[in-house]
Amino acid sequence: MTKAIMNLAFPLMINNLIQTLYNMVDGIWLGRLGATEFAATTFVSPVIFLFITVGSGLSAAGTTIMSQMLGSGKKKEASGYVFQLFVIGLVLSCAVSVLGFALSPFVVRGMGATGELASFSTTYLSITFLGYPPVLIAFAMAAVMQSQGNTKAITIASGLSSIVNIILDPIFIFEKIPLIGTPGLNLGVAGAALATIISQYVMMLIGIWIVTHYNGDIEVKIKGQKIDKEKIKHLIKIGIPSIIGQSSASIGFIVLNVFITAYGTAVLAAYGVVNRITSLLMMPTMGIGAAIPAIIGQNMGAKNYDRVRECFNKSHIISFVVSTAGAFLMYFMAKPMIMIFIRADEIAALMPDAMEYIIYSLFIMPMMGGFSVFHGFFQGTGHTEYGMKMSMYRLWLIRLPMIFVLQRVTNLGASGIWISMLLSNLFVNIYAYYHYKKDNWMVQVV
Repeated sequence: MTKAIMNLAFPLMINNLIQTLYNMVDGIWLGRLGATEFAATTFVSPVIFLFITVGSGLSAAGTTIMSQMLGSGKKKEASGYVFQLFVIGLVLSCAVSVLGFALSPFVVRGMGATGELASFSTTYLSITFLGYPPVLIAFAMAAVMQSQGNTKAITIASGLSSIVNIILDPIFIFEKIPLIGTPGLNLGVAGAALATIISQYVMMLIGIWIVTHYNGDIEVKIKGQKIDKEKIKHLIKIGIPSIIGQSSASIGFIVLNVFITAYGTAVLAAYGVVNRITSLLMMPTMGIGAAIPAIIGQNMGAKNYDRVRECFNKSHIISFVVSTAGAFLMYFMAKPMIMIFIRADEIAALMPDAMEYIIYSLFIMPMMGGFSVFHGFFQGTGHTEYGMKMSMYRLWLIRLPMIFVLQRVTNLGASGIWISMLLSNLFVNIYAYYHYKKDNWMVQVV
């Protein structure tokens, strides 16, 4: 089981690393322009993720349904869901892209941003929405490949896309390209967003080629296919809890950013830079959380519940060891890591808050690893409602109310935010473990 987990997880770890580097590159280059430009991407990232949750939720539903059907030997039925995933992804992505582009200025102002932060945030957010269609289509392709256990294809598409982004970023952002000194397009924040969406379209094209040429258990056919309302309803039924859970979390993070912004740009930048570092170090555990739904789904389809439990237990052990090691690495290498993102003349202003957040992260990161495994477990069993409740309770029932209270009845300042993050992760893991032990996940939903 350990070998099976790592064989599936390793490509996804690499994929997460690529995606993290993909986001880090924007941060590194924009950090050279200034802390406000860097903070702008942190400020709007929950909004971007809010709309991406639709794609990830449908992808989770597709992975669950198709993997469980493959586990029970229903290859033809599994193949019937491919076209439906593409249809839903295309229609929703086009609608959200147009709506998001138009509403970006109102969203940013509604979140409380003013001055340069509002200007940079609006620019980055509105352009990023134009890259929404290839992102949702990529999610559909990922579901097809991941349900068959082929996580390498996802990594290849993401890797090539990231290379494009890394090459284009400095060309689009700067007047003179760093290191080589040749003229760039000097588009600043807008350039970072444009480079990102171009790379996303590249990822979509590569992904389509891979999916249509892969000779696996699921047959991919687009031509001659028809919309199947029952299959779409099934996808939505399984996907809705995941979408609600993730979208509510995204809205929660938007509210969290409003709380953080009240402490000033320096605290927001500190929060953003530490999150970028933790996202890099949490890459292995996120890969495990993304890999286990296929293993669990196929074993659920075969009704092999002992293997499901074995996957759950071993995933937790691996996740805890790796995330704990990552947390201590960040603690001992904090300043060099922060210097990657922030200019030397601006580090002193945010260093105290960043270091305090890092100390709390020694305990937060292992809990985040547990959260990822629980989420992947419930997705694989098809009981996405538990993952939904985990996401909602963590922010709306625990973290945000706690921050609100601590801000008003204590003098903890930004420390209240880090304490609330720690406790919310602890309590939600306890909640998830309680439902795991109840064995309700053994009820078949596919």
